[in-house]
Amino acid sequence: MKFQVKYWFFGFCLLLFAFTTKAQTCAVVFESSDTNLYFTSKLNQQIQNSVFVNNIKLTGLEANNKYLAQLKFKNDTVELRETLFLLDANFTHYYTVDKKGIHLKKIAPTLDEKPDPNQYLVVCDGWQRPPKPTAALIDSSEIKKDTIQFESHYQLKDYEGKIGCPWPLNDDDFNAIYIEFQQKNLEDDKLAFIKEKLDTACVLTEQISKVFAVFEYEETKRDFGLFVYPKTFDIDRFFDIAKQHLKFESHIEEIRERYKVKKD
Repeated sequence: MKFQVKYWFFGFCLLLFAFTTKAQTCAVVFESSDTNLYFTSKLNQQIQNSVFVNNIKLTGLEANNKYLAQLKFKNDTVELRETLFLLDANFTHYYTVDKKGIHLKKIAPTLDEKPDPNQYLVVCDGWQRPPKPTAALIDSSEIKKDTIQFESHYQLKDYEGKIGCPWPLNDDDFNAIYIEFQQKNLEDDKLAFIKEKLDTACVLTEQISKVFAVFEYEETKRDFGLFVYPKTFDIDRFFDIAKQHLKFESHIEEIRERYKVKKD
């Protein structure tokens, strides 16, 4: 009898632990203010959806925690970055999304986890796999993408070449860097500053051309070209831009040799 009671009590403790563990989770909903506004999302640098959706629910998130949310829009360089404080276990936090920000709409009790046909569901704790996206939720051009193997990237108008990185700096972020860059007095200081700011960035050739134009000396321009080539989004256009700013063909060839780029 003592043996049965012991194992009954042990089983009860396991069930209680499982229940209380699950009870500490919460959920987040991101919904576009405009159904034609599609986005991808990350939480704490982890991809949640790599196809563009307009309504997504993320469940199984640890409550009493904070998450860095990053949302990127289709055919736009705009990226929203906001820290979300999810303090309510068993509640769903509803956010409205537009290109100006992520806006908290309401916080309501999570009643069930049944998939809503109007939402793309991602279960973050591994209890179930997310469903396939439906045409009502995502842009039609994205339906055939495999959401596990491929991450979406910025779509640059009238450009169909290779890309060197997926998401170039948006205009506001680049302009903030560019203004401070121009204010540096010494050429070496300018180069050191732009290298620091663009170290983990992705840039368009249009932005690169603006930086090239600020430098006065050929050697500095060459050093910048060697640095920025692998950080170029529309990379097939890089050498067209470089030739406009570098006087010596040898410097162009040095960049090609560094990155093993053949002439067209």
